Amino acid sequence: PESKLRVPPAEDLRLLNELGVRFAWDEQRAVDAHETGRVNFGTITFSKFFRLLPLVEYRRVIFLDSDVIPIANMDYLFTLSDGPDPLLRPNVILASRGEPCNTAVFMLQPEAGAVD
Repeated sequence: PESKLRVPPAEDLRLLNELGVRFAWDEQRAVDAHETGRVNFGTITFSKFFRLLPLVEYRRVIFLDSDVIPIANMDYLFTLSDGPDPLLRPNVILASRGEPCNTAVFMLQPEAGAVD
């Protein structure tokens, strides 16, 4: 169903905050999409990466699209990408034969000055 919400409900944001989930909402893009009925997927895809790069207070950041619902703890991804001999690289994008770059779920290592 089509939502009439322009911003997430305050109670949802409060619960996410209590769980330590950092939530970013691009209100202008949501308003534009709501008013025009169009979404520029290219802009959305690339803005995801740039929004995470300045989060240098974290060693790794996992991005999940709003339609991705984790059903288990994902902390193991951080463990697999850390240490002297990690199994995963610091920056991970899911891929398959049919989809060479799935930007719905990815992990990256924020770096100071990367956006400059």
